[in-house]
Amino acid sequence: MNGYEFMFILDPTLDDAASLEVVDRVEAIVTAQGGHVVSLKPWERRRLAYPIEGHNEGLYMLCYFDAPPAAITGIRSRVRLTEGVLRFIVLRTDQETRERDQAADIRRRQERAARAAEQAARKQARAEGGGPPHRSSSPGRPAAKESR
Repeated sequence: MNGYEFMFILDPTLDDAASLEVVDRVEAIVTAQGGHVVSLKPWERRRLAYPIEGHNEGLYMLCYFDAPPAAITGIRSRVRLTEGVLRFIVLRTDQETRERDQAADIRRRQERAARAAEQAARKQARAEGGGPPHRSSSPGRPAAKESR
Protein backbone atom coordinates (compact mmCIF):
# COMPACT_ATOMS: atom_id res chain seq x y z
CA MET A 1 0.00 0.00 0.00
CA ASN A 2 1.17 3.49 -0.82
CA GLY A 3 0.36 6.77 0.88
CA TYR A 4 -1.61 9.40 -1.05
CA GLU A 5 -2.63 13.01 -0.60
CA PHE A 6 -6.05 13.80 -2.01
CA MET A 7 -7.14 17.44 -2.34
CA PHE A 8 -10.65 18.18 -3.56
CA ILE A 9 -12.74 21.32 -3.90
CA LEU A 10 -16.39 21.28 -2.86
CA ASP A 11 -19.18 23.37 -4.33
CA PRO A 12 -19.48 26.47 -2.08
CA THR A 13 -23.27 26.62 -2.45
CA LEU A 14 -23.72 23.37 -0.51
CA ASP A 15 -24.96 23.76 3.05
CA ASP A 16 -23.14 22.06 5.94
CA ALA A 17 -25.24 18.89 5.81
CA ALA A 18 -24.81 18.48 2.06
CA SER A 19 -21.05 19.14 2.33
CA LEU A 20 -20.73 16.46 5.00
CA GLU A 21 -22.69 14.06 2.79
CA VAL A 22 -20.30 14.66 -0.13
CA VAL A 23 -17.27 14.20 2.16
CA ASP A 24 -18.76 10.95 3.50
CA ARG A 25 -19.37 9.80 -0.07
CA VAL A 26 -15.75 10.51 -1.03
CA GLU A 27 -14.51 8.68 2.07
CA ALA A 28 -16.74 5.71 1.17
CA ILE A 29 -15.29 5.68 -2.36
CA VAL A 30 -11.74 5.46 -1.00
CA THR A 31 -12.73 2.70 1.44
CA ALA A 32 -14.67 0.74 -1.20
CA GLN A 33 -11.59 0.68 -3.43
CA GLY A 34 -9.53 -0.94 -0.70
CA GLY A 35 -8.07 2.24 0.77
CA HIS A 36 -7.79 3.37 4.38
CA VAL A 37 -8.40 7.05 5.21
CA VAL A 38 -5.71 8.32 7.59
CA SER A 39 -7.01 11.87 7.94
CA LEU A 40 -9.69 13.98 6.31
CA LYS A 41 -10.12 17.62 7.22
CA PRO A 42 -11.43 20.84 5.76
CA TRP A 43 -8.60 23.05 4.65
CA GLU A 44 -10.27 26.39 3.99
CA ARG A 45 -12.69 28.29 1.79
CA ARG A 46 -10.71 30.08 -0.90
CA ARG A 47 -11.20 32.17 -3.97
CA LEU A 48 -10.50 30.17 -7.12
CA ALA A 49 -7.93 31.35 -9.68
CA TYR A 50 -10.61 31.08 -12.37
CA PRO A 51 -14.34 30.26 -12.30
CA ILE A 52 -15.19 26.55 -12.20
CA GLU A 53 -18.75 25.66 -13.15
CA GLY A 54 -19.71 29.29 -12.47
CA HIS A 55 -18.20 29.36 -8.96
CA ASN A 56 -15.53 31.85 -7.91
CA GLU A 57 -14.70 30.15 -4.62
CA GLY A 58 -14.70 26.67 -3.17
CA LEU A 59 -14.20 24.72 0.04
CA TYR A 60 -10.89 22.87 -0.08
CA MET A 61 -10.67 19.49 1.64
CA LEU A 62 -7.45 17.61 2.34
CA CYS A 63 -7.36 13.84 2.75
CA TYR A 64 -4.48 11.48 3.41
CA PHE A 65 -5.08 7.82 2.71
CA ASP A 66 -3.31 4.53 2.08
CA ALA A 67 -4.34 2.38 -0.85
CA PRO A 68 -2.97 -0.16 -3.32
CA PRO A 69 -1.76 1.49 -6.55
CA ALA A 70 -4.45 -0.28 -8.61
CA ALA A 71 -7.20 1.43 -6.58
CA ILE A 72 -6.28 4.96 -7.66
CA THR A 73 -7.86 4.65 -11.11
CA GLY A 74 -11.16 3.52 -9.56
CA ILE A 75 -11.06 6.31 -6.96
CA ARG A 76 -10.44 8.96 -9.63
CA SER A 77 -13.20 7.71 -11.92
CA ARG A 78 -15.79 7.56 -9.12
CA VAL A 79 -14.88 10.93 -7.57
CA ARG A 80 -15.10 12.51 -11.03
CA LEU A 81 -18.79 11.47 -11.09
CA THR A 82 -19.54 12.73 -7.57
CA GLU A 83 -21.82 15.75 -7.51
CA GLY A 84 -20.56 18.56 -5.34
CA VAL A 85 -16.87 17.99 -6.14
CA LEU A 86 -15.66 20.73 -8.48
CA ARG A 87 -12.05 19.58 -8.88
CA PHE A 88 -9.67 17.09 -7.29
CA ILE A 89 -6.13 15.82 -7.44
CA VAL A 90 -4.56 12.64 -6.03
CA LEU A 91 -0.80 12.62 -5.42
CA ARG A 92 1.43 9.88 -4.06
CA THR A 93 3.25 11.01 -0.92
CA ASP A 94 6.22 9.67 0.95
CA GLN A 95 6.23 9.03 4.68
CA GLU A 96 8.46 12.05 5.38
CA THR A 97 6.03 14.48 3.71
CA ARG A 98 3.07 13.02 5.57
CA GLU A 99 4.86 13.22 8.93
CA ARG A 100 5.93 16.81 8.24
CA ASP A 101 2.37 17.83 7.34
CA GLN A 102 0.94 16.12 10.42
CA ALA A 103 3.55 17.78 12.67
CA ALA A 104 2.72 21.18 11.17
CA ASP A 105 -0.98 20.51 11.73
CA ILE A 106 -0.36 19.61 15.39
CA ARG A 107 1.76 22.75 15.83
CA ARG A 108 -0.99 24.95 14.31
CA ARG A 109 -3.59 23.40 16.63
CA GLN A 110 -1.37 24.01 19.67
CA GLU A 111 -0.74 27.63 18.64
CA ARG A 112 -4.47 28.17 18.10
CA ALA A 113 -5.23 26.68 21.53
CA ALA A 114 -2.57 28.88 23.17
CA ARG A 115 -4.03 32.00 21.53
CA ALA A 116 -7.53 31.03 22.65
CA ALA A 117 -6.31 30.45 26.23
CA GLU A 118 -4.52 33.82 26.21
CA GLN A 119 -7.63 35.60 24.96
CA ALA A 120 -9.76 33.87 27.58
CA ALA A 121 -7.29 34.91 30.32
CA ARG A 122 -7.37 38.53 29.12
CA LYS A 123 -11.15 38.50 29.01
CA GLN A 124 -11.26 37.02 32.54
CA ALA A 125 -8.83 39.70 33.79
CA ARG A 126 -10.99 42.47 32.31
CA ALA A 127 -14.12 40.96 33.84
CA GLU A 128 -12.46 40.93 37.26
CA GLY A 129 -11.59 44.63 36.94
CA GLY A 130 -7.94 44.20 36.16
CA GLY A 131 -8.26 45.49 32.60
CA PRO A 132 -5.38 46.70 30.50
CA PRO A 133 -3.08 49.25 32.13
CA HIS A 134 -3.88 52.93 31.72
CA ARG A 135 -1.94 54.63 28.96
CA SER A 136 -0.06 56.92 31.32
CA SER A 137 1.38 53.96 33.21
CA SER A 138 2.64 52.11 30.13
CA PRO A 139 6.40 51.55 30.13
CA GLY A 140 8.31 53.66 27.66
CA ARG A 141 5.66 56.38 27.45
CA PRO A 142 5.68 59.63 29.35
CA ALA A 143 2.84 60.19 31.73
CA ALA A 144 -0.03 62.18 30.25
CA LYS A 145 -0.34 65.77 31.40
CA GLU A 146 -3.41 66.48 33.43
CA SER A 147 -5.52 69.39 32.26
CA ARG A 148 -6.91 71.79 34.86
